[in-house]
Amino acid sequence: MSTCFNCERQVQPPSVSWCGQSDCAAVARAKYKAQFDKRHVELLAQEAMARGDLETHLRRVGVPMERVQNLRATSEGFQSMEAARSFIRLRQKLLLILIGPPGVGKTVAAATVVKDACERWPWNSQATGQLAEPAAFMPASQLTSLSSFEHVDQERLRYLRRVPLLVLDEAGEEATQYGRGLLMTLLSERHAAGRRSVVTSNLTVEAFRERYGTALLDRVKGDGVMPDLSGQKSLRRTERPES
Repeated sequence: MSTCFNCERQVQPPSVSWCGQSDCAAVARAKYKAQFDKRHVELLAQEAMARGDLETHLRRVGVPMERVQNLRATSEGFQSMEAARSFIRLRQKLLLILIGPPGVGKTVAAATVVKDACERWPWNSQATGQLAEPAAFMPASQLTSLSSFEHVDQERLRYLRRVPLLVLDEAGEEATQYGRGLLMTLLSERHAAGRRSVVTSNLTVEAFRERYGTALLDRVKGDGVMPDLSGQKSLRRTERPES
C-alpha cells in the first residue's frame, strides 16, 4: 500500500502513486493551473519592469554596468560608433568586427548594438510571458570555462548558438586552445544559421588573422562590417569612456 501524492488516499499497485479518482484529478488540474498562472503573472511583471527600465535589461543580457552608463556619454564621430550604427542600419549584415587598440570605443559600440536589439525586441512593446532574450554579451575569456560535458554549460552553449545577437568582447583573451576553437565554432555556426554576431578585440588585424585564420575576416567582405580603427586616438586620453 502507498499514498496518492495528491489526495493522500491509500492506493495499491498498479496505481502506486495516484488513486485515479475523478475528484482527485480535478483537484490536481486546479493545483497545477494555479501554479502555472502564478508563474505566468510573475513573468509578465518581469517583462513590464524590463520594458520600463532598458538599462536593467541590458545588464541582464550581460552588458557590464559601466558600459551601460557610458552609452549616455559616448561622443559622435568615432569610427567604432559609426560602424555600430552602420551594422544596426544594414540588417542583412551578420558580422561586426571591431579590432583596434584599447580606448577607441569598441565595447561601448558593441553595447550600442545590443541596446538597439533590446529596443527592437517584440516583448519591449507587448507582454508575452516568455522572457526570451534578444542578445547575449559575453567576454570571450569566459569561453574557456565552458565545458562540453557539463549539462549547465551545454545549455549555455546552446543559448549562445541560438540567441539572435551575440557579442563576444575582447577576443584574444581566451586562455586555451579550446576557448579559441569554441569562439571560431560559435561564430561559424551562427553565421551559417543567419544569426548576427559582434566581436571586439585589442589585437592588431595581423595578430587576429594569425590567431583565428582568414575565414573569419573573409566573411566580413560580403556579410559584415569592419572599420579601420588602427589610427583612432584613444578615448581615454580625453577622459572618454570605453575599453
